[in-house]
Amino acid sequence: TSAKVLQKVVFDHGVPLGVVKRIPELLETPVMVFRSATVDGRYVVVTSEMVRCAPLIVAISPETTRGNVALNFVPSLYPRDDLQAIQRWLNVTMPG
Repeated sequence: TSAKVLQKVVFDHGVPLGVVKRIPELLETPVMVFRSATVDGRYVVVTSEMVRCAPLIVAISPETTRGNVALNFVPSLYPRDDLQAIQRWLNVTMPG
């Protein structure tokens, strides 16, 4: 991710730096993974980490190339306090 994204994550979204450092570990054991509804090829991961009583959400663009380097880019991560949004994601993914 970029320095600009990290600054927003820590200062605007209130995600502790210790949690940011654990993102690779949290992505190894996701609670839920959804295809992004807004950006093709991107995924939205619901992690088990809680920040301010809300699940931490990580947007990830897998296999992005920057120069000659292939990587998984994290353009955003934030606590999602709107649990109804996660329910809507489930409803779209698993229609009744």
